[in-house]
Amino acid sequence: MYIETGYIDADDDVAFRTHAEACNLFGHSYKQWYRAMAKHPVDPELTIWFPKLYDDPEWQNTLSDGGETLREVSKRNNAEHFNGFLKAYREGKDIFKRIVFAHERDPSGAAMYRFKGLFVIDAEASIRSGIATYRRKAKRVKTYAPNRQ
Repeated sequence: MYIETGYIDADDDVAFRTHAEACNLFGHSYKQWYRAMAKHPVDPELTIWFPKLYDDPEWQNTLSDGGETLREVSKRNNAEHFNGFLKAYREGKDIFKRIVFAHERDPSGAAMYRFKGLFVIDAEASIRSGIATYRRKAKRVKTYAPNRQ
């Protein structure tokens, strides 16, 4: 459905049960995908990200009220995580423009991956706070049919 319309919009409350379903909106043809990130197959500047927005032993990711700001904190060693973040940022790595599908739990406890928009790093706020901070740049992103070569 979303490939035919050519986009997904956060205001449409788009959610999927698997990473693969979400990744396949952008040109992948995965049967399974379990990693927290996937490269966008059409736009190399974009990453597809599945941050957990519930209590987790490793991460404390939070989305602000209104969904405009996303913060990423490592519970194990945020200073080390943040130093790696700074190094990647300074090297110009293409991991700071993220199509976000928040990993949420519905009331029954089932996992869902809900589209929240396109987020871009706010380097100044990140450096000021010592927490990787992203701002929503767009609620709508373009979808792509899988490349069937």
